[in-house]
Amino acid sequence: MKRTIFFAISIVVLFLLSYMAFADPDPSGAGVSVTGSSRWVNTSAGSYPGEGGNISNASLSGATQTGVWSGFVGEVTGGVTLNNANAQALFDWAVTSVTGEVFASRNSTPEWGNIAAQNDCTVDSSITGSGSDNSTNTWTASNNTAVQVGTTNIAAGSACALGTYVSGAAQSGTRDFEEILLTAGGTGNEVYTAKINEDTTGYDGSTHDYQMIVPDYSNSTSLTYYFFVELG
Repeated sequence: MKRTIFFAISIVVLFLLSYMAFADPDPSGAGVSVTGSSRWVNTSAGSYPGEGGNISNASLSGATQTGVWSGFVGEVTGGVTLNNANAQALFDWAVTSVTGEVFASRNSTPEWGNIAAQNDCTVDSSITGSGSDNSTNTWTASNNTAVQVGTTNIAAGSACALGTYVSGAAQSGTRDFEEILLTAGGTGNEVYTAKINEDTTGYDGSTHDYQMIVPDYSNSTSLTYYFFVELG
């Protein structure tokens, strides 16, 4: 059974500051709260009366819901904290304007020290297959803006990237919602990276902090994604 679901989720994260002030912390695991999900079901069919002996030139239009991509959109809240190993805070700071990135990975413990650009847009072909909605037709190579993950700088134009839609239409020029394909430890360890753009009009005309899509199988076998956040 093919399925594509858009999840509206809220991500809450607290960043840990250590005495090692010379190194930026790696992205932190995020708490995930799903507040709703939806999918499109097209049940409306056009009609026209037939008439014996006639040949009608009928132009048809339609759309098929993808079965190999899942969408996630939502809000990001959090702060910066100085905690010990038992998550006991000595001090913390509120974040009044949320910037940074949301990361989704099929690996619960990405190798953040090996984070790098992924510019092979075919890496998810084993999941997305060879249809018109495959990985190659989704990402554009060498298409990202610059991003920093921990202490690693990902140069502009070094990775596959895409822009999810705003108010139901493709973005032109500057992308309000950019997603970048990274890898943490080589091919097979992809990290899907969405830049946070706080309270910005999204695909449905409502405001969101981030939007992203991730590949999924087109049958009942679901892939699990782990979420991380790095606040700028």
